[in-house]
Amino acid sequence: MPIFVPPGKDPVTIRAEAGKDMTFIDHDAHDIEVILEPGSTVTFVSLCNTQNASPARQLRSEVHEGARMHWLCVTRGDAQGTHNLTSKCRGRNAKSQIDWIFLTREEEKQKISVRNIFDAEGGEGEIALQGIAEGKSVVSCKGMIEITERGKGTDAFLRETTLMLDPTAKVDAVPGLEIRTNDVKASHAATVTRVSPDDLFYFSARGIEEEEARRMFIEGFFLSLTQRLPVELQSFVSDMLEK
Repeated sequence: MPIFVPPGKDPVTIRAEAGKDMTFIDHDAHDIEVILEPGSTVTFVSLCNTQNASPARQLRSEVHEGARMHWLCVTRGDAQGTHNLTSKCRGRNAKSQIDWIFLTREEEKQKISVRNIFDAEGGEGEIALQGIAEGKSVVSCKGMIEITERGKGTDAFLRETTLMLDPTAKVDAVPGLEIRTNDVKASHAATVTRVSPDDLFYFSARGIEEEEARRMFIEGFFLSLTQRLPVELQSFVSDMLEK
């Protein structure tokens, strides 16, 4: 069963004991630190209406030998500050997976900065930043993979995918790699696509109203990430995106 983070604004620190498998859900905009002892597994689902967030929200994880960290963050609304997530693999064969869904409408703004750091041999990880911008909203999303001198054998990937439902929306997607050793696999990709009037006409020609067509675009676009979660957690994410 998932553990719900208590409501409020206070920073939260979580320590997963060796070999434990834990899942957490946070409905507020806490600053979070997760420490994974060897062999533990943590799934952390953060569902954040960003108007409640601090100007520089901090999410951090420290992943030790053989541990597995999975962040699934969903951000909605208007934020004047930045969401910063840093996950550091400090033990051999540690894994850090970060999935981030963002949605902005009207004149909302979001700034997202995500970093996966591999500081030990045999690390593995992925960053997937996936979002939709509507209206006159503005989004800045920056992803970074950093592999230190101790990170030999790391296999990492960064993907940023954004869909613009209106031509007035603005998106700044910046992927980056910082590699300071050999014998690694690391790559990144970023795409920004638009929904054209022809796409919406296709739906209207089949009797589907524009509002419903937009909802279908949103649901289908995020499906690849929401399906990575256990079935019992997918409903929380779907409810967040439909509000």
